Amino acid sequence: RLLRLSDSITMQEASVDMGREIEKMMEPSLMRLAKGLPRYELKIIVREAKECESALLKEIKILEEALGMKKTSSTQKESSTSSKDEGANKEISSDAKKSMSAPEAVGSTNNAQATPSSTAASIYGFTGPSYFTTVDAMLQSGLTPPDRYFSVSALFGRLQEPLKLSYADSISDSKTKSNDNETVDPKHETKRKETKKLLDKQKVLLALESNPIYAQKQTDPTTLTATWKRISNHRTATVFRRPVNAREAPGYTDRIRFPIDLSLIRKMLTTGMIVSFAELHQRIGLICHNCVKFNGRESDYGIVTRDFEGHVDEIMIAAVASATESAAASSKEVPPSASAGEIISNSVATGTK
Repeated sequence: RLLRLSDSITMQEASVDMGREIEKMMEPSLMRLAKGLPRYELKIIVREAKECESALLKEIKILEEALGMKKTSSTQKESSTSSKDEGANKEISSDAKKSMSAPEAVGSTNNAQATPSSTAASIYGFTGPSYFTTVDAMLQSGLTPPDRYFSVSALFGRLQEPLKLSYADSISDSKTKSNDNETVDPKHETKRKETKKLLDKQKVLLALESNPIYAQKQTDPTTLTATWKRISNHRTATVFRRPVNAREAPGYTDRIRFPIDLSLIRKMLTTGMIVSFAELHQRIGLICHNCVKFNGRESDYGIVTRDFEGHVDEIMIAAVASATESAAASSKEVPPSASAGEIISNSVATGTK
């Protein structure tokens, strides 16, 4: 019995450590996903993030008042912050509103309270101000402020497991209720190991940027073309091989300012506009960003996009590992990034999809 209790405590401690590790990786992972986005799109994300934070603060204040908690001076800080943001937000032209979030697509009423466009309402089912004004409204809707902002939601929607969900929540029931709550559920131990593999894959993706081969210009275009073919042949790549037909997707050209697809990327490879693994990876990332931004991160297309981008990541990991080993063999010496190549090879060999 003491051994079972010890094993349970050990697993809980390991889960807590993994949860902290996941939390630390969130920011660099989001930065990695944002690297390939156009500057114009990044400005929109910054603007939406500020609006989203303001909406969160307002909804938290409403919840605190409903629970009878002591009021704070956050309202004053919020108003001063929003006034500063208004000046910064003027950098984006009025034409950008077409591709911004639902609350920004039309004129505002009081402060950050704005009514979403009809297109956004039809897709997300959200109408009214940029934040919910009552607790009942929050409970009746599954939408959080990040889900009401297209570009921010797209960035979060591209996060892969285990970064996508809170691991601490998923393991809160890691014990069975039988045997005096001391028996560790084998299924959760298996899930913990799977999560560890997925976390290792995310570490490898972050390590790619420290590998000079990743950003190095490829003198032989056939290497990148072969990588593109492997990506394009995947079953989930079907919807990304051709440009989106605007007649089949009303409002697409208004919201998506930088349309791109796999056929266009192929042309960019042949004309020398894409010359490195990093550039190829980032352009495909823009395809995924556009799809999640238009369809929503929990839509069917959003789920397909995460599957597709996960496959792209695995192919990139393998391609960079192969190129790293070839470079090391040709130079007859181990480059500084050889250890990263070994990690990549091991990750692909163990199967981290």
